[in-house]
Amino acid sequence: MSECLHCGETEKRLVKHHIDYEMDETVLLCASCHIKLHKGSIKSNIPAPSNPIPSIGLKLTKSMYNDLKKKSDDLGGVGISNVVRMAITEYLKGE
Repeated sequence: MSECLHCGETEKRLVKHHIDYEMDETVLLCASCHIKLHKGSIKSNIPAPSNPIPSIGLKLTKSMYNDLKKKSDDLGGVGISNVVRMAITEYLKGE
């Protein structure tokens, strides 16, 4: 049975948390722990990425984040990173 790596929850919706995008390394977390982890309010036993994402120096505004989150929710909770990928793909097709 699948469970949240942080709290052990099995009944809630589990999501994949990427620890390394290049190697597509993921761990399962419940949605609650996933949000808390990204907000920095919990520390976890999640392994460090084998290839950490470097800082790119871009700042995301709260408004931009909210727009991305709403679009993710509208698409069935596909995740903000996937919404960004879709937006970039659409943009590049239009060039």
